[in-house]
Amino acid sequence: MAKEKTTNYDVPALVLTPEKPTLVTGNFEDVEKTLKKWSVTVSKMTLTEDNLDEVQAIKKAAVAVRNQLDAKVKAAKKLLFNDPKSIFEARMEALFTLIASVETKANEVLDKVEDERKGCVNEVLDHYKTEFQKHYKLDDEYLGRIEYKKNYYNKGMDEKSRKDDLEQQFKDQKKAQGAYDANVRLINATCKDEPRLAVDRYIRDLAVSDVATIIEEIEVEKLRLAKIDSPQTTTTTATAADAEVVGEDEAQSISDETKKLVLGVPSSISWLTDFPGRKTSMKIEISYPCDLGESLKELFEGLKPYGIKIKQIKQKEVVF
Repeated sequence: MAKEKTTNYDVPALVLTPEKPTLVTGNFEDVEKTLKKWSVTVSKMTLTEDNLDEVQAIKKAAVAVRNQLDAKVKAAKKLLFNDPKSIFEARMEALFTLIASVETKANEVLDKVEDERKGCVNEVLDHYKTEFQKHYKLDDEYLGRIEYKKNYYNKGMDEKSRKDDLEQQFKDQKKAQGAYDANVRLINATCKDEPRLAVDRYIRDLAVSDVATIIEEIEVEKLRLAKIDSPQTTTTTATAADAEVVGEDEAQSISDETKKLVLGVPSSISWLTDFPGRKTSMKIEISYPCDLGESLKELFEGLKPYGIKIKQIKQKEVVF
């Protein structure tokens, strides 16, 4: 197909007239001279509450002159600036619209050519990506992190730079994938001898925590489970006497009930936790026979392996 004949695209330069802003003239000097005389006269007057009529007359005259000048300014701006500006901008807008129509026609072809060029770049990048994937074998998650960067489409970027940068992405993701897989293997190895551990949860925690912290949590949980499996119990014999004064028969009953205190954790209670190391607290008040304090301390010591700690705040005085 024959090429269309090139047209002369010279456009005459726009010439504006007048080239200089219009000079605004008027009787500025006469008005200014009169206002100066008025200002001097008023400055020499003694204005007080005693001649309030004079004060009000001066105020009224000043407001009238100021309003008159404001009206002149607004009218002059509209005539000299606002209206000419609107007319000028409308004329210029028509010219810009015509230029845009010319650019749009050319852009349709240029955009098509640019899209085809970028398509060719994508084909090359797709080829490299496929070859690199065969070599590095990334999982879907890490393969999805590979991106065609914006600068890959720059006309000044050579082919080798695109290829090298894309391969570097594969290397970085392969390294990240290897580190993650190693962490997963470490978690599985640490948990393999304890089937009650929530392995999947620990693996999910890799997204928000480092593997060292997770392994530490696993070890704490394994120790806690081991304590449950092999609870240590202690038997203490003591004579009970309440802090309050009671009758002899009632005191004997209390003593019989509290002769043996067994420390440990009942097997019917589950002490498994999904949040080792994350503590909460509560305040409780314990009432106990006054001579069983040491036995109570042993009970609290027996609870420590399960992550339960007791802090004594205040002990009431025993009165007999």
